Amino acid sequence: MANMKYSTYRVSLDLQKHQSQVSIAVFQYDTAVRLCISLTDGGNPYTIPIEDGYRAVFYAKRPDNTPLCHNCTIESNSRIIYDFQDSTAAVRGITNCQLRLYGADGGLITAPRFIIVVDERVVTEGLIELDDDELSAIDAIFTKETAREEAEAGRVQAEKARVEAEASRVTAETSRANAEAERVEAETARSATFIALKNEMDYNEQRRIEAETAREEAEAGRVQAEAERGKNCVLKESKSTQTIKSNLDIEGTGKFTSLKIGNQEVISGASVDIKIANYVNTQLGDIADRLDKINNGGGANA
Repeated sequence: MANMKYSTYRVSLDLQKHQSQVSIAVFQYDTAVRLCISLTDGGNPYTIPIEDGYRAVFYAKRPDNTPLCHNCTIESNSRIIYDFQDSTAAVRGITNCQLRLYGADGGLITAPRFIIVVDERVVTEGLIELDDDELSAIDAIFTKETAREEAEAGRVQAEKARVEAEASRVTAETSRANAEAERVEAETARSATFIALKNEMDYNEQRRIEAETAREEAEAGRVQAEAERGKNCVLKESKSTQTIKSNLDIEGTGKFTSLKIGNQEVISGASVDIKIANYVNTQLGDIADRLDKINNGGGANA
């Protein structure tokens, strides 16, 4: 049967699905049918470790409850080939099938299910002979169907990739939103800290201004008090000087007859050098000048 032309059905079976996954329609007694089966595991391609001694077996129960068991061929770790035998489509109806994959130790790895629907032929085998053109047309139909199934498998795989990319985009967007929320929270905390520091600085500046104002007012009071004190001192000194002067009897020659302080005569009948008289007059003049400055708005120490 190496040179036989087959009608090839390309199907995909998932290891994680337990229900029947594929329905294949054939006619009764068809033998030139080949199933090209690829396996997936949760939608991801499954590689068959044939180097470890794995093997595949086609099991089926026909509509008359008779069993079938045929070996399959594993090609390049990714495909399992099953060619119909004379008994595969011998009974009309629904044939329940399993593709059983065994490990090297003989243990069953998986057994995905599918069905073969065997329809009755319209005409009996041998009554109609098909020429090469008709056979080619039939093969073209099967080839087109196979291409459609492959395109559908590609579409499913592309959709799966799109869903995964969308999930990655959503994850990235969530991370971005979380980072933005953290940034806003940090900015809010920074603003609150800045406002608190500014309020503290404004408060301290206000306290400084108030303290400076109080200091200037105290200084003005002190200056005013110092001026009053100086004025009082000068007035007192002026009164004492006037008393002394009134009690000095100074002659043109620099001599005086007596010196009184209050009502008590301190010196009498003595001669005084003219320098003493000059000194007393100088002191009296200084006191008068200081009093004039105080009265005109100057300080006592001017």
